[in-house]
Amino acid sequence: LINVRTDQGFAVNPTLATCLNNPVQLQASGGDLYSWTPAGSLTDPTIANPDANPLTTTNYTVNITDTICGLTTSLTTTVQVKPLPVIVASRSNDIDCSISNSRLNANGGSSYRWTPASSLSNPQIANPLATPLVTTTYVVTGSDGFGCSNKDSVIVKVSADNKALYQMPSAFTPNNDGLNDCF
Repeated sequence: LINVRTDQGFAVNPTLATCLNNPVQLQASGGDLYSWTPAGSLTDPTIANPDANPLTTTNYTVNITDTICGLTTSLTTTVQVKPLPVIVASRSNDIDCSISNSRLNANGGSSYRWTPASSLSNPQIANPLATPLVTTTYVVTGSDGFGCSNKDSVIVKVSADNKALYQMPSAFTPNNDGLNDCF
């Protein structure tokens, strides 16, 4: 009895794209021995489907061997590494007795998510209005069109500055000059 083994065909995945620091899985098939190069950014260069986490766009070559039929081939694929967006967070001002809110601002991405969200007018926009009652660090995660994301943070300080120690008649209306603006 003779068993004829059909050609399983050697294959490797097409070009993959990923964000920096986001591993992707390479795929090769058709053999029973695999050897990937360069090996430094792979979880295991001797398996068919290692995870790759390169710092820059990298071409990977896999040597595939079918030991039963004695066939060997080398195939190449590419992992394109997209850079992370540079997200910058800022605030318009700190909060005191005369200024009750601060406008946050983020740039560098195409969509944003701020935390903590409870004291924000809308945590899903680039420039929400913040009204914290205590000093708060806001963290914004910004994403670009490819889906890569990065973070930055900004602190909004809350103080009792400009708070008068006595009640003032309402006829003395504050004029935002920092004197007697809170009472």
